[in-house]
Amino acid sequence: MRIKFIVSISLVLLIVSCQKQSISPEALKWKDLSFDLTNIVDSVKHEVNDLHTLSYLYYSKALLFGWNDPEVVQEYKFLLSFIESNGFDLNREWDAFGDGTINNDSTIYTITLTDHLGIVLVDAYKSGAINDDILTEISNLLLNISPADSLNDGYCISYSDNINDIVGCVHNVNISYALFLQKMKELDFDIDSIDYFINEIVKREKSAYLPNQFNFPYWDGNDRLTDQNHLCFQAWCMTQIDDTESQSISFEIINSILSNRDKSISSLIGHLRVLPYATSIEDSIYSDLINIKNATDTAYSDNSSYSFDNPRIVSQLSVWSAKYYRHKLVTQ
Repeated sequence: MRIKFIVSISLVLLIVSCQKQSISPEALKWKDLSFDLTNIVDSVKHEVNDLHTLSYLYYSKALLFGWNDPEVVQEYKFLLSFIESNGFDLNREWDAFGDGTINNDSTIYTITLTDHLGIVLVDAYKSGAINDDILTEISNLLLNISPADSLNDGYCISYSDNINDIVGCVHNVNISYALFLQKMKELDFDIDSIDYFINEIVKREKSAYLPNQFNFPYWDGNDRLTDQNHLCFQAWCMTQIDDTESQSISFEIINSILSNRDKSISSLIGHLRVLPYATSIEDSIYSDLINIKNATDTAYSDNSSYSFDNPRIVSQLSVWSAKYYRHKLVTQ
């Protein structure tokens, strides 16, 4: 028995060793990049007062180390503690539409619930890492947010729960709600009128698409088109929506962006998000990220909101690098 036990242990170690060795260098370089970016955010997390950053820090660690890794479990506890102390809001006043109306510091923004936090917790729940309490709370908060308008052509959720933001549809936020609801439906959550909201949001977004420009209005209050970061986000959501026409639109958008990529930190986040659908730019994106991380790149512009010095931005680059690492593991 002792000999068999030793042989069994040796076999397990051999299998584990082979599994590690089987990861391609192309996948490992993305893991290493995300690991470095994650460490940058982790080193300042106690100074951060931003739910988006801390949620994505948890997500990137989970993607790199696994949802049940002790460090990842502790990161979730840290995130929950932050939410219990600060809520789901930004903890600061903000004029979201630049129209002179100032949202108070307790305003809850739709995108925080659907994307910055929602997609993270959906994956955590699917992996068995958390229970359903916080996702149920998020769903209820979203149901309490008013429509953005009274138009008959589909449905659009407001940008936030503040009356100041009932000013017309912000399309990337709207489609993110449909995707969140679809993911919740797939997990058998019982949400009032879930099919209605998904179908009506998809209807609105298909009607808002500008096929001659491969774009959407950013919001219906003016004629500004969506920037590449948010447009990539819109396309990323639509690739996953269970609707053939929406998926077709998403790939039209991605292909258009590939032919004319903006060189900005903001756009890079979007490009990285859709990279699994745009693998032809993988080497270019990786090189750009390495240069930015090492401060050897001058081609990319940034500003105070989208700067590599901002942990919120680094956390996004970390997550989508880790997601691409996971993509490479599946496709290698």
